[in-house]
Amino acid sequence: MRTSRLILLIVSVVVATVAMAGIGVVGLYRNFVRAHHHEPVAERPSWGDHWNLAVTFYPVTPLRPDEKGFANARCTTVGSILVQPGDPVPVRQLTCVDDGEVSTWFTEFADPADLKRYLDAHWVRDRTHETPSSTMALLRPSGPSTPYGLAAHPGLELRKQTVLLEASGDTFDRLYINWWMWSQIR
Repeated sequence: MRTSRLILLIVSVVVATVAMAGIGVVGLYRNFVRAHHHEPVAERPSWGDHWNLAVTFYPVTPLRPDEKGFANARCTTVGSILVQPGDPVPVRQLTCVDDGEVSTWFTEFADPADLKRYLDAHWVRDRTHETPSSTMALLRPSGPSTPYGLAAHPGLELRKQTVLLEASGDTFDRLYINWWMWSQIR
């Protein structure tokens, strides 16, 4: 009888130990293995080949397409680029529309000669604007056929530039005072 009680006690202790160990293993699994194992997360979208445009005109353009730029601008890449007859065809473009209904187009040309040819056909330099990292040339339309009100490009030497910002939604003076001065392009 004593032996059966001893065996029963030993079996009870073993069963309790195994049960406690099982609970411990389940707890470890839930707290460490399962908690640190995540489903793959989709990578956030990026500008890809349009990165140079986005970064050149930051913070008007956001650094990622799923973010917003200056004045809550929502930006997208342009798939099919249309140009006026005689204008050089750009390599790539971004376009944004902000809460103030200012539309901006960020264009990259293949080489500086294409940018110069485009500027000569549509724009006249009005003034320069100092930013913390560079000087921007500000341009006003050269005639009524120019569909934008204000343009800008980084630097003053066109032989090195291939990117251009164009904004529409108002006149040059109003865009300059109400939009450009607040945009804080770096």
